[in-house]
Amino acid sequence: MVDQQRRLKLPMMSNLFQEVAGNHANFRKLGFFEMRNNNRFWVLNRMRLEVKEYPLWLDEIEVHTWVSMMRGPFSNRHFAIFKNGKEIASSFTFWVAIDSRNHKPVRVDGSEVVVLKDKIANCGVAEKIPFFAEGERIGQYRVKKSDIDMLGHVNNVKYVEWLIDQLDTFEIINHLEINYLKEAHLEEDLLFYKKENVISLLRKADQQAICIFRINEGSE
Repeated sequence: MVDQQRRLKLPMMSNLFQEVAGNHANFRKLGFFEMRNNNRFWVLNRMRLEVKEYPLWLDEIEVHTWVSMMRGPFSNRHFAIFKNGKEIASSFTFWVAIDSRNHKPVRVDGSEVVVLKDKIANCGVAEKIPFFAEGERIGQYRVKKSDIDMLGHVNNVKYVEWLIDQLDTFEIINHLEINYLKEAHLEEDLLFYKKENVISLLRKADQQAICIFRINEGSE
């Protein structure tokens, strides 16, 4: 889970958020099994992350999560990581409930969810990142079997791994925004384009944008 500097890897942090979100959703009766029984599943649409200090190997941390909005098929979920009582990272995520039969947004019953509408993660909320079709091509990737999750598409954490592999150096990412636009599937060829601090991931076959990243905007 850690890199050569004994820091928690960014994809592993994203994975922690996903696990905590799943546990909380299960507790509030909107987890995987309840959603599946109603032909639904949650899809991550946008994420914003700010890391002030990366946890180190053997550190003890607490991961907090809460929901600030449940409306129709949409939900805002927030996260915060604490070390020795100090917040060292925070994240905002925007989720959409999808009908597994037609892949369209579908309303969910959020009556079991405690909504803290005035509590917003310190990183702020994720916005739509403008898409661009130009830029420097920096890489190509073919989706592998190890990228596919139990829903049959690429898991959101994999996109973070791919992003890191496209960077020139072991750059520390303290600010990250991601827009997840379309699903990626097995053996699809994907292209990476970079313009300033924005990286776009396109499907080679039809040039459709799959995912857009914005890194370290506003870093000190």
